[in-house]
Amino acid sequence: MPRPSILAHAAAVLPAEDTGEDPRLYRPYDRGHTSNQRLTLDLIDRDLHIDTLYYPYILRVRFTPPHLLSLICFDCVFTLRGKHLEELRRLIRDHLISEVHVFNADYHDAPPPHTPLIETITIEPRRVHDQQSTH
Repeated sequence: MPRPSILAHAAAVLPAEDTGEDPRLYRPYDRGHTSNQRLTLDLIDRDLHIDTLYYPYILRVRFTPPHLLSLICFDCVFTLRGKHLEELRRLIRDHLISEVHVFNADYHDAPPPHTPLIETITIEPRRVHDQQSTH
C-alpha cells in the first residue's frame, strides 16, 4: 500500500516500523525504482525539505573528487558535498537511487569511517557560459 505523500519524508528520518532497523542509523541514500513510471530522485536536506528531480532532465552528473557531486539540470545545479561519493555517483548515473539524505546529527548517529556521508545539498541557477564555475 503506498504511503500518503505527506508522510513520504519520514523515511529520511525513521525506518519503516516493522524493519527492526535502528532509527538513528544514517542511510545516505536509498536504492530504489527503475520503472518508467517513477524515474525520480528525491534530495532531502537537513530540514527535511525535498526537491524531486526527474532523471530524464538531469543533463550531467559531475564528480569533483573528493567532496563534490553536482547534478546539472536545465535550469539549475544541485551540488552534494560530502565524503566517499564515488559509489553514489555511479548509482545516480545508472538511475538506481530514489532518495539522497543529508546527514543530521539531531536524527542520526555518525556513520562508520569510509562510508558515504552527505553533508549539504545546495541549489544554484545554471550559470551562463562566461560566468565563473564554483568548482
